[in-house]
Amino acid sequence: MDEQNTPSQPVPSATPPSPTQSTGGDHPMAEPTQPAMNSATESAPEMPPQTQMEAPMSNQPMSAPSMSAETQMPAPAQPPVDPNDTFFAALGYFGPLFIVPLIARPKSAFCKFHARQSMVLFLLFVVFSVLLFINSLIGSLLTLPLFAVYVLAIYKAYKGEIWRIPLVSAYADKIDLQGLYGKAGKAVEALGSFQEKKAEAQDAASGQTPMKDDGESKPSADSDEQTPLPPAQSA
Repeated sequence: MDEQNTPSQPVPSATPPSPTQSTGGDHPMAEPTQPAMNSATESAPEMPPQTQMEAPMSNQPMSAPSMSAETQMPAPAQPPVDPNDTFFAALGYFGPLFIVPLIARPKSAFCKFHARQSMVLFLLFVVFSVLLFINSLIGSLLTLPLFAVYVLAIYKAYKGEIWRIPLVSAYADKIDLQGLYGKAGKAVEALGSFQEKKAEAQDAASGQTPMKDDGESKPSADSDEQTPLPPAQSA
């Protein structure tokens, strides 16, 4: 009777409990993820190793090569200048001789360019000379650089170079040579007409005085002599 009343003891199972079975707690045991990851990696096909692509050349800055290409470009060659043009252009920088290249080479653009600059430099020379007379210190400080500019301009013109003097060339480009030609022509015509009127006035003034070289203007010696009377007739 005692053997029948005793409860039977559970026989331990040889198989391990499944992950879904309870281990005695309230929550089920978490399923491990490592076997699933291993299975996923085993099932996925192996990809070949990829090589890193270099950045395209368009993304690289092109400023340095472009700048070097610009600096390596040769400057446009200046056409040769006639030696006569260079001589007269250099001669035009000697004070008021800027009119010489305009008369000697009127069709030369090279001579016209340097003649314009020489006009402006000559005006500056006149102004600086007045300042030199008023104040020798200020005048000398301005005249010496102007003299250096004159020397360099003569050298550049004789070498056949077009040297644009800073500030001077800006005013030189505004000079209208055609207008100056017209004004000079009118001045020459006015001077010629003035000389003609002056000559006419002198001739009119000289015409009032008796002329000594003409025999009609002075009484001759024969006019004082009396003409002989005819002989008296006899009765």
